[in-house]
Amino acid sequence: MHPADLMNINLLAAAGILFLLIELGLRMVLYLSRRGTGRYKLEYLLYCPVSWTNRYSKTNYYQSHPFLSYTKKDNCDSIRYPSNSLGFAGRKEIDPKNPRGYRIYVCGDSSVEQNDYDMISPFDPELTWPSVMETELEKMTGTPVEVINAGVSAYTSIESLIDFQLKGLPLKPDMAIFHQNLTDAWLCQSVAGFKPDYSHNRKSVCFEQGIHLPDIRVSYVYQYLKMRLSSGSGALISYLVKNMHFKSNLELTEEHFSTYRNNLRSFCALSVENGIIPVLSLYCYDKDNVTSPLGHDLDDNEIIRFIALFEKNNEIIREVCREFSQALLLDPGRFDGSQYRTGDWMHWSKQGIQAMGKRAAEGIVETVKGAKEHAFHESTNS
Repeated sequence: MHPADLMNINLLAAAGILFLLIELGLRMVLYLSRRGTGRYKLEYLLYCPVSWTNRYSKTNYYQSHPFLSYTKKDNCDSIRYPSNSLGFAGRKEIDPKNPRGYRIYVCGDSSVEQNDYDMISPFDPELTWPSVMETELEKMTGTPVEVINAGVSAYTSIESLIDFQLKGLPLKPDMAIFHQNLTDAWLCQSVAGFKPDYSHNRKSVCFEQGIHLPDIRVSYVYQYLKMRLSSGSGALISYLVKNMHFKSNLELTEEHFSTYRNNLRSFCALSVENGIIPVLSLYCYDKDNVTSPLGHDLDDNEIIRFIALFEKNNEIIREVCREFSQALLLDPGRFDGSQYRTGDWMHWSKQGIQAMGKRAAEGIVETVKGAKEHAFHESTNS
């Protein structure tokens, strides 16, 4: 055999051995890292985690929209971001013209959209606080209730308002809930160079259409590199803002709150004009758990001012509710740290999702009962 051929064979053999060592090393590291976490499974020695697959690539499940900037895709086969044929969170189908019962449309950001990101066993991807609210209301009223989860990750009050006008009103809900506060504060109101249309920090969204390679979970090396290099594996927020390193400004004036206030007023006015009961939900949190949010680099004093910012937004919610006699104020009350994900004070844990759903149901149940009784009397009299 020619020496050059022998050298090539040796190089290929060395590369193959190195590849196998890296494969085995990744498997063992991941397997051992899950000991004591409730995810200690033999599967991790055979297949790489599902979190490395396309089903976890968040930007695969959102698309550009000419009026909404972006929206969820229809029929998303995702563990964390499932959607139905109308693009609403969860796979439960909605018949636009025939509600299953008292119809409630819920607008908001990821705190509305989210299921249990930690996937605590038994994991149900359909478990969101709006779905819990639906179940609880049916128990409390004894009648069918249909809750539409229109939450979309990182939506501000601007996107939620436009979404409600374009997608919510045609569905003719009986009630609409606006659960929107923190995203405005985090991504727009606290960022320097404020503009009332939020264009100082938000940008037109154009999702890259890169080559999406197939998932091969038997190879840790391949799957990990694919996840890291795939254009669809980036965080959604990086597509939405102009610069991920925000220049913060917490010296706020009335201008910083005018957009938020006007969006709440518009939501209530649209609802009332269309015979829909508007509900404005306060933002509730664990004060001791709040840290500097992604994009900002806030010190302790700035965090205090940041908390004061979304408390001011809560005041505006109360103020707008007083302006519209038909509007309801939903106050879920305080949540403790255990009801939020570890290290994440913005998103609920499984326990928090269930608590929020029950509290929301308790906050509106009398109105739902009253509407049902009114409808019954109307049908009897006719």
